Amino acid sequence: ADMSNYSLGTDVLGGKGDFSDPSYWDISTSHSIVEDGVGKFLATGTYSHIRKTGVLTANKVYLLKITCTANAGAVVNLNFGGPYPRLVQSGETGTFTTCFEAGNTDVVLYVSGYSAAVTIDNVIIQEVGGNPGAITNMSPDHFRGDTP
Repeated sequence: ADMSNYSLGTDVLGGKGDFSDPSYWDISTSHSIVEDGVGKFLATGTYSHIRKTGVLTANKVYLLKITCTANAGAVVNLNFGGPYPRLVQSGETGTFTTCFEAGNTDVVLYVSGYSAAVTIDNVIIQEVGGNPGAITNMSPDHFRGDTP
């Protein structure tokens, strides 16, 4: 973003990324759950999601923070039907931050290791202001050192 005019909007989840209100989230019944103040992917061997519809603006850039407290070997992603921004690497736990360009209006969190249990918490998503930009269609092998 233009750092002379950089800003972050309010949390588009309105603080509900702490998973304290299970009714706020749409889940994949029997495959994911929101309980005890966390979101859980249950390692059932099939696709599952934890979703909130209609909170993003397509083509806007957002900053996302997420805490992963348990990870049996899965990658946590956002699902825009391509691209699939990676939020947490396989098997890692901790607090992670990433920026992404919204592909649609829905927040759809899922794991790409369907047989690995994962627990997430403290999701915060804020719109980036100040004329943000995004690099698309690049993979890590496009970088040498710290330049594309």
